[in-house]
Amino acid sequence: MKALSPRKSAEFIVQNAMDVTVDPVGICNVADHVQDCFSQGTVSKDSWRKHPLHPKALDNSTAQWIFLVDALNFCFWSQNCQEKCEIEFDGKRHTGYWSLCAAVNRAIQEGIPLLDAQFCRDISHEQVEHIFRSCTPVPFPLLEERHRILRECGQVLCTDKVEGGRGPATVLETLCFSLPRVMAENSPTAS
Repeated sequence: MKALSPRKSAEFIVQNAMDVTVDPVGICNVADHVQDCFSQGTVSKDSWRKHPLHPKALDNSTAQWIFLVDALNFCFWSQNCQEKCEIEFDGKRHTGYWSLCAAVNRAIQEGIPLLDAQFCRDISHEQVEHIFRSCTPVPFPLLEERHRILRECGQVLCTDKVEGGRGPATVLETLCFSLPRVMAENSPTAS
C-alpha cells in the first residue's frame, strides 16, 4: 500500500466514503475559526508546548510521545453522555484528549516504559487497563482497540525496517520520513 499525503488521503476519503459526508461549508467555518485564533494569538506554534500535559523538550522522547499519543488519539466519548472517564494526574482530573495525555504521562512517571517499542509490542490487556485507569466508574473508551494499536505499532517499530528495530524516533528523521511508509506497508490493518 502506498502512503498518501494528508491532503491526498483526505481527497480519497471524501471521494470514496459511503457512510460519511464532508460539509464544505463546515470546513470553511473551521478554517476561518482557526485563522481567527492564530490572528488573535490564542493559538500559536508555541501554544502546544506551553500546555502542561505536552512535553517541553525537543528530543527523541518527545517525538516518541507524539507518535504514541497520535496513534491513540481517537474517540473519547462514553456510552452515557452524562458521565465521563477522567484520568487523574498531578492532582488534576482530565477528560477527552487531555485524559489520554494525562494517562501517558502518569504511566511514564510511574516508570512504565510506554515509549519503548518492545514494551508496546508485548503489552498485555491488563497493563493497558492499568495505564488507562479512570478515577470515575466510567472506563477509558475503546481499550480493546487501543491495546491492539499499541501492539501493532510496537510490532512494526521493532522490525528491522525502522532504524534497525530499535524503536520509534531513535532519530527524529525516522518519524518524519521512513515511519509513515513503514507503517503503511506493514500494518496488519492497512491491507
